Amino acid sequence: MSFLRTGNMWKSTRKVDEKPHSGGKVFVAISLIAFLAGIPNLVFAQPGVEESDNVTFYGGVVFLPLETKEMEDVHVSDWQNFGTGSMEGRVHLPLSEGETSGLRLGYMVGVEYDLLQRFNVYQGLPFIAEIQLSPTSEAFKYFQALIGANLRLLKSPHFDLRLSPKIGYAMLQGDFGEVEMLPGKTPPVITPEGTFRVGEKIKSDMSGVAIQANLSAFYKITERIGLDLQVGWNQAFLGDLTIEAGDVELKYDSPTVVEPVLDIGDGTSSSTQAGVDPSLSSSGVTIFVGLSYMWSF
Repeated sequence: MSFLRTGNMWKSTRKVDEKPHSGGKVFVAISLIAFLAGIPNLVFAQPGVEESDNVTFYGGVVFLPLETKEMEDVHVSDWQNFGTGSMEGRVHLPLSEGETSGLRLGYMVGVEYDLLQRFNVYQGLPFIAEIQLSPTSEAFKYFQALIGANLRLLKSPHFDLRLSPKIGYAMLQGDFGEVEMLPGKTPPVITPEGTFRVGEKIKSDMSGVAIQANLSAFYKITERIGLDLQVGWNQAFLGDLTIEAGDVELKYDSPTVVEPVLDIGDGTSSSTQAGVDPSLSSSGVTIFVGLSYMWSF
């Protein structure tokens, strides 16, 4: 006996959660006030002409505030088309591997350049661009790409104090390997959203906007090498977590996403919706410690 399995595919949309932590609002407000108050001091804190054609590269370790909720294992099933017996296509998704809470160790690299001064527009407000990466677990990685500016609040021959407001892109990405059928099930998994085929990569991700404001203490060790310490606040506004395999994308509230019960006692599997809303937030204190190198050209 043979069966013909077909299905449709559609793309889901993402809803962004815009409920920042109240502490983040206070820190950002204080940072903006300090930024505005420090603008007049640029006249006294401008870099000398000898710095006009310098690019500063920096890197080190960063601690980012990350917390997950409802990261529980689920199954992806085509029970709506083929029931919950042996003809069902069913895949396990180990979301619990992505659980995390607190400050997570990661890595940051960045570059600073006084672009405005280069074009004789303004001097003393260099732009910065950064990449921050934190492996939250074996399954998930958190990534931020930020741009901003360094406002020098205090400058001396060997020490700088700066305020660094930044904004950019944030993404959480999970990698769960390849689609593999659970024992006693029949591939592929044909859902109303599309088809999960054996061997395709399974991903689960979410993305949004990140805002960061840091106070940075910079100490010059040599003419070109310096020590950089940053303490600030990180706030991310992320959308809904989705499941992707091939060209198929589905949300966790889909009937296709069911509780991970392979046998309910009569040789069939559960078709009960998983009832989870997995999410990640990044709202809290962030710390960076690293070295910088100034390159002249």
